[in-house]
Amino acid sequence: MRDTVRTDSGDGSRYRVAPRVRRPYLGTMTDADRIEALLDIVDDSRTEQPAASEQLAVLGLVERRGKSRFWPTNAGWNLMSSQGRPFDVASSARRA
Repeated sequence: MRDTVRTDSGDGSRYRVAPRVRRPYLGTMTDADRIEALLDIVDDSRTEQPAASEQLAVLGLVERRGKSRFWPTNAGWNLMSSQGRPFDVASSARRA
């Protein structure tokens, strides 16, 4: 489905197709890359990649915690699913 924008172009047509917005800062992260970057954030034994964390923040999968820290949002936890479950302190607190 193409995005449409309502305009009054004067030629009788009320809608036109909006141009695709290029976002080169997002790069091309696959779901596997996103999961790996999320696991880098939550697992203390792994090294966090700042560029990947910034991309996840733009996508809404993580939120900023302080100046240079990130933590997954609900969407980030859902993307990680079972791989991120051992690190989800909120769900383990509910079980206790």
